[in-house]
Amino acid sequence: MKKITYTICLFAITLSWMGCQNSGRPTPDMTRMGVGTGPGAGEGGGASNVDTANSGDVGDFGFAADGNLAQRDASFDGAANADAYESVYFDYDRSYVRESERSKLNDTAKFLLQNASLKVVIEGHCDWKGTTDYNLSLGDRRANSVKSYLVQLGVSPSNIEILSKGDLDAVEGADDAGRQLDRRADIIVIP
Repeated sequence: MKKITYTICLFAITLSWMGCQNSGRPTPDMTRMGVGTGPGAGEGGGASNVDTANSGDVGDFGFAADGNLAQRDASFDGAANADAYESVYFDYDRSYVRESERSKLNDTAKFLLQNASLKVVIEGHCDWKGTTDYNLSLGDRRANSVKSYLVQLGVSPSNIEILSKGDLDAVEGADDAGRQLDRRADIIVIP
């Protein structure tokens, strides 16, 4: 009796393992929202019970939400260093830093090392393909990839915050060139 129970359990575990191996991770094309839907909406275009609205609350970063961010950035001493603000772009459904983007991060790291008291927020962004949850996760991986690269160059991890915006700022229905611009990580310097 024990041998039969053991065999049945082993067979069930094997089937379960085989099912996991074949399922794989869904790609953005597999989870693409229907045409005319926005973030947080299902296939039918109806509202979801997931709140994806961006509150715009930036109070945790030391400046008022109603403050003029453009004036704040313009008055910042290091604002003239454009390299510190360049976006880092990613390949479709990828979160590794491309070799062509590394020089931007090298310049950003030099700037941050020379201004060690500065803090930055790295926002991870995605294009409109894929579900909101998938894109938030991918945006997080992209932001963390940029953070890891900067930390390897000597920037203190305590000076870097991560924020995934997913597809919240993406242009829905954008063509290939537009989607490429949405697949990025933005580095925002907070004085």
